[in-house]
Amino acid sequence: MRHTKTTTSIVALGLVLSACGAETAVTVPTLPPVIATTMPMNDTAMDDMATEDSMPMDMDEHADDEHVFEFGEPADASSAARIIDVSTLDTFRFTPDPITVKVGETVTFRITNDGNVPHDVVLDDMAGQDAHEAEMAEMVASGNMTMADEENGFALLAGESKALTWTFTEAGTVFLGCHQPGHYAAGMIASVIVEP
Repeated sequence: MRHTKTTTSIVALGLVLSACGAETAVTVPTLPPVIATTMPMNDTAMDDMATEDSMPMDMDEHADDEHVFEFGEPADASSAARIIDVSTLDTFRFTPDPITVKVGETVTFRITNDGNVPHDVVLDDMAGQDAHEAEMAEMVASGNMTMADEENGFALLAGESKALTWTFTEAGTVFLGCHQPGHYAAGMIASVIVEP
């Protein structure tokens, strides 16, 4: 704050002069009081301040920061028409590959890490895979090596199994990718072909 530096300088000058035996008194100017805001800065106030005009939002995100998946959405396991068993391997591959599903179909991917090193699994289109790879690289650079479970993916320790249930709504190809350091770059990505 500008006033604080000025006040500090004047007070310091006064102390120096008095220490040197100067007989002149230095008066410290009074500054106008800082006007405090009356709006509390809690989460609600911060949310109220963030409007569409002040906070640009990615077109692929909801207001609550959830990712929008163009190819489908997470579903409840009880609504799955079938289970597809998938293995992650230390040869940087998923098996089976490719996997075929149909538009409108809800499937559960039961994914098992059959390797000896950690793997993770992310279901997304290529743009989402690339974005997740960049995010994981940032996490690793900051010393965080653990991926939290997300609606479209999770980390797997050696021998661990988890399930991901998804309803596919658009024809095309999406992917299962592993983003442990070096795995995606080594080709650990499997195609999920969504047929009409």
